[in-house]
Amino acid sequence: MDIEKLLREERSDFEVSKTIKEEIRNYLASLPLFFESDQGKHFLVRHTKNIDHIITNVYRYIVRKQFGEYLPLINSIPVTIIAMGSYGREQLAVYSDIDLLILYKEIPGYNLNEVIGPFLNILWDSGMKLGHRVHAIDTLIEDAEKDHTIKTALLESRFVYGSRQLWTEYEHHLKRIRTHEPIAFIREKMAEREATVKKYPFNMQPDIKNAPGGLRDANLLFWIAKVRFNVTKIRELPQRYIDDHEYRELMRSLEFLFRVRSALHLSAGGKSDQLVLELIPSVAEYLKLSHIKTVQKTFEAMHHIQVVSAIVIKRITHTLFFEPEHIPLLRASRIAKNHYFCHHTHYGSLYEKEALLYDLIEESLIEADNSHTFDISFVSMLKFSSRKKMPGSRCMSLVKSIFYKEKIATLFHALYDAGHLFYIIEPLRKVAYLPQFDGYHVHPVDLHSIDTLKALEDIRDPFVQQIYDGLNDSEKAVLRISAFLHDCGKGRKSDHSRLGANLVKRYALRLGFTPSECEMIYTLILHHVLMSNTAQREDIYNEKVIFSFTAKIRTRSILQILYVLTYADISAVSPTAYTANNAGLLKALYYHACDALENRSVLSEAARRNTKEVQLVNSARFREMPKTLQKKILGIDSNLFFLRHTPEEIIDIALWAESLESDYAYRIDNDPFLSITIIRKKSVNLGYILSKLSALNLASMDLFKLFDGIKYFHIAFEEKIPGEEVQYVRQILDDTLLSDKKPKLPKVEIAPSEITIDCEHSKTYAKMQVVTKDQKGLMANIITAFDDIGIDIASAKIQTIKKRARNLFLIEKEGPFCENRERLIAKLTNSEKG
Repeated sequence: MDIEKLLREERSDFEVSKTIKEEIRNYLASLPLFFESDQGKHFLVRHTKNIDHIITNVYRYIVRKQFGEYLPLINSIPVTIIAMGSYGREQLAVYSDIDLLILYKEIPGYNLNEVIGPFLNILWDSGMKLGHRVHAIDTLIEDAEKDHTIKTALLESRFVYGSRQLWTEYEHHLKRIRTHEPIAFIREKMAEREATVKKYPFNMQPDIKNAPGGLRDANLLFWIAKVRFNVTKIRELPQRYIDDHEYRELMRSLEFLFRVRSALHLSAGGKSDQLVLELIPSVAEYLKLSHIKTVQKTFEAMHHIQVVSAIVIKRITHTLFFEPEHIPLLRASRIAKNHYFCHHTHYGSLYEKEALLYDLIEESLIEADNSHTFDISFVSMLKFSSRKKMPGSRCMSLVKSIFYKEKIATLFHALYDAGHLFYIIEPLRKVAYLPQFDGYHVHPVDLHSIDTLKALEDIRDPFVQQIYDGLNDSEKAVLRISAFLHDCGKGRKSDHSRLGANLVKRYALRLGFTPSECEMIYTLILHHVLMSNTAQREDIYNEKVIFSFTAKIRTRSILQILYVLTYADISAVSPTAYTANNAGLLKALYYHACDALENRSVLSEAARRNTKEVQLVNSARFREMPKTLQKKILGIDSNLFFLRHTPEEIIDIALWAESLESDYAYRIDNDPFLSITIIRKKSVNLGYILSKLSALNLASMDLFKLFDGIKYFHIAFEEKIPGEEVQYVRQILDDTLLSDKKPKLPKVEIAPSEITIDCEHSKTYAKMQVVTKDQKGLMANIITAFDDIGIDIASAKIQTIKKRARNLFLIEKEGPFCENRERLIAKLTNSEKG
């Protein structure tokens, strides 16, 4: 930017801003090339200095223009331009906001508005994204002491250009601001960070700035260190607080995260701090890494930043929050040297670096049958502990003993934080920080494994808890090791279940589990997704499906352990993964499998219906009903209706249908999830209802012919809706049932190869499966196609995982389904002629 040329040509401020805007555009376009040779912190510093240069030139232009030939020394003009935030730290990412403090001092001889105003206007008009404050130095202390947000910004300030004299005065003010109520400031910053972590939890698409282990953790460490010790860099902290190893670990991790953040901005062409799936290929290309390695190294870097920052912050602050009255309690809770267990929490020395790892593990197991957590002080002691001085056999025996304890998830998490988990549990080494790009899991494999143990230790399904309580100690140990290591085979090309089963079987033998226990572990890991897949994708009322399932399980003991393992695995996926719907399916499958393992003959449809009819006839409520209604109920053709419902439910439905006076009636239940039940004397336009409710995730549907021409429809969804939206659902139902409107359906794509039809599924029902990409309006299209041909489905089961829909339909064989299957496929694949 040639300032003298611009002044000679008497350009307007707007024309100057256009010139600068073009320079910035060309500069940003050149950054991908610079990034190839200069990544990490160096790239950020270089970018920061270039922004300094632009801002300095604009200010020089303004003062040169305003003062003309009478320009005083820059130092004499009481204005200082100060960088703050990431700009102040020289960590400015490509498209981050540029935080500026325009500091001035009121001097009667200067009209500073004619300097500051045009300066900011040119920067705005040039397209720079400014986050700025204009502040008089006389009120700075008062404002900073009232508002900790201002104080935080000032802690990261850096001189850019302007009056050095005013900057010196500012530094004196900053010292007073820094030392004002440091404990209150630190408490507030730590509380803010805790709130931010809740807002941005760690997941498969982490926010590398705000999530746990993000750049904000390192920022918090710096703010606290600045307030306590007035350091300008973390490296200036005494070794008592951060040693060379911790510092190198923190800096390596930050360096990688800086590279990722810059690549994210360049890939997105704008401000972006979340490593979303769509940007990973471009980010990986910038970093010259594979897609998996990019995410894996990001997760690892964030974990190191989170742990090291937490440890160092604890060392800096623990004396500030120390409460002397707790000393007697802590002494009384001493387990071993520097190891205390108080209020269900393990505490350790923040400065102990000579402890033995296996001693600490043994000490921790003393309380491992009860709920317990590990303070970061104990994690620090674990992190520096030595792995020496324990024979291999004793080590194996110790690890085995862990799986015989009730509460071990927090111990494994502490070992994970301390960097020892993958050393102690060898099968997990290949899945350390391994991402899972399936649209289903929210955590990488290692954390999901720990989460599975946590779910085992906090079972929230009473029936699953009952089964767990019935297991003996050996079975529980088998369950825990299988649950913890069920995904250790992931990350390879071969089937992860089979590979993992073989790995863990050999590992369990080395730990000292018996051969029979190892065979159980092998079977459980080999089939750890079998129960979930069967319950959610197959017709669990079909004897062939049940026989195929039990042939792999073989014993009731393995079935019970697998049931609890399946519950824990699903629950660990996400807080909402285990629903009332899949809980009911798993329970039904468990009961059918138990029957099959005890007596194969009871699984036929006729036998099971007969059993249900006997229960019904023996019911006091049924005997009180009129004989005509009893006859109608027992005359219902559908076996599936009897298999799906309890005797009490059958009676309630029959009484409801018998009392039907108008054309239809319906009930809406919104607890624990939304379900709609309709009875009607003619068909229901389910396609229209589903099209109107397509924003909700459909779970299942049932359609049964009752008696007197009345049909029963039940539609269940995965989630509940806000209470005020129930009225909207009522309007949809009334609108549909009164007018039989045809839905306007979005076009969906289904290939013929994605449709499977089996007309010999059972004596009564044919089966159709559709496995295709998840699309809006998919089920509405399928149901409308059924309606157009006049096909009545008996039941539907819907599942969507990894952006793939897996839908199962049972259709009565007496209807027109099998003879029209080619026509149905043509309709669904949009290939029907004429």
